[in-house]
Amino acid sequence: MTFSNRALGLFPLCVLLASCAANTAVVGRMQKSDESFRGAVTGSGYSGGSGELTLVSSRQVECKGGFTYVTRRRGEGVLNCSDGRSGPFHIAAAGANGTGFGDLDGQRFTFSFGSQ
Repeated sequence: MTFSNRALGLFPLCVLLASCAANTAVVGRMQKSDESFRGAVTGSGYSGGSGELTLVSSRQVECKGGFTYVTRRRGEGVLNCSDGRSGPFHIAAAGANGTGFGDLDGQRFTFSFGSQ
């Protein structure tokens, strides 16, 4: 096996390991509002047990919340924002891609991350 063949053989493993500690772009919006947001979801995957969702809204509100995996692909956490809003969120991940939803003071928000 040549060096390039060995490198190609290791590529899937490297991609898998990189997704375990990924920092993946997030886009989303509040329902029944023109407020949108961008941010990142980071985490160590199910084996690491936790991650963090960080958002900045179109109104310059910063939100951050940790989550823990409750199953292999689903996590739950609480988001806290600089304007005082807070609430629970749920995340469903398939590798470095996924979706989520939550409530900030009773108003629903949805988001996606990765190559959605």
